[in-house]
Amino acid sequence: MSTHPAVEAAFEFPEPEVEQRLNREVGARIRSRRREQGLTLKQLALRTRLSISLISQVELGKSAASIFTLYKLAGALSLPMAWLFYESNEPGETAGVALDQGRPQSAPDG
Repeated sequence: MSTHPAVEAAFEFPEPEVEQRLNREVGARIRSRRREQGLTLKQLALRTRLSISLISQVELGKSAASIFTLYKLAGALSLPMAWLFYESNEPGETAGVALDQGRPQSAPDG
């Protein structure tokens, strides 16, 4: 049974360099917000119950964080998760350019 080419294209995985760029950008946003709040890696680890090593790896873009890990980090930093993926200077501003698309997008409400 063959799948329609448009359906196959919709489920293509991004190139590895796209994933690496996203990991670096999301990690940099987490690190930036952590530092703005004056938190050390150890303090953030205590808030999230994640290891210092894991948080460091995420911040450096060396590790792809799970959704649950991002959820814990965003919560500990008082950020909406969508802010991690959209270019915006303020956590409350989620409309902007999606990091993985490079074109204007709107974040879902919530």
